[in-house]
Amino acid sequence: MRVLISGILLFLSCLVLKAQVYDSAVGVVLGYPLGVSYKKFVQDKWAVEGITGIYHTNNINGGINVRGLDVALLVEGHTEVPFPDLYIVYGGGGHIGTYDTNLNVGLDAVAGLEYNFRNVPVNMMFMVKPAFGLIGGSFRFIPAGGFVLRYVLN
Repeated sequence: MRVLISGILLFLSCLVLKAQVYDSAVGVVLGYPLGVSYKKFVQDKWAVEGITGIYHTNNINGGINVRGLDVALLVEGHTEVPFPDLYIVYGGGGHIGTYDTNLNVGLDAVAGLEYNFRNVPVNMMFMVKPAFGLIGGSFRFIPAGGFVLRYVLN
């Protein structure tokens, strides 16, 4: 019984929510999509993030073929893990844009790890952002995610 209670307490201690160390940040998303991000905390543990990006494929000559453009709006929760300045990020939202010349409207999920540097106004996040979208009359799965590097505004 003691082991069970200790395990539950350890699990719950990992879920303790703490406040982020910044209010807003802007940066680049390197991945799929390739774009820009703006993140604003609306409460201690909750943020709203907007991502505008292009969906692309690489061609044989090393160039990029743009397949679409969209804007996603996400609501993200933050849970600090037992490693300083590291947070688990989770949430969801929606997107609207184009993909292969068709309208793309759908729902997004987001999960990742965000790290805030203490002495530098920079943070970074590794994320997965899968989405389901209505594209050209059919629902499609859109795998997305990547690395986000942000400059902390305040």
